[in-house]
Amino acid sequence: MKYFEFSNNVIPKVLDEIRRANKFIKIAVFQIHLKDLFDLLEQKANEGVEVDILTLPFDSINEDIRETVEARLKRLSETGVKLHFCRWNVGNPYNTPQNSDQYIRCEVVV
Repeated sequence: MKYFEFSNNVIPKVLDEIRRANKFIKIAVFQIHLKDLFDLLEQKANEGVEVDILTLPFDSINEDIRETVEARLKRLSETGVKLHFCRWNVGNPYNTPQNSDQYIRCEVVV
């Protein structure tokens, strides 16, 4: 597992680390918008690297880029990338049940 420091320089470091992957890539990310990352993940999947992405579902993506991001994620799925969409209660904390163990619900799209 690779950890990255919190800084503005993290994106090139993450991409370099992904380039070196030869067995598997497992990513947990709020959302993916970066074209270079989509391209690289697709390339690695086509090379036979196992790729899993845990991210938010399509309806969480801003409407102005949703169509593009959704198309890229679906294309990744078609290359064998496993998408795990994770929903959880966000927003007003008063709407979140305090005694619930269902804060996070994940589904896998294969």
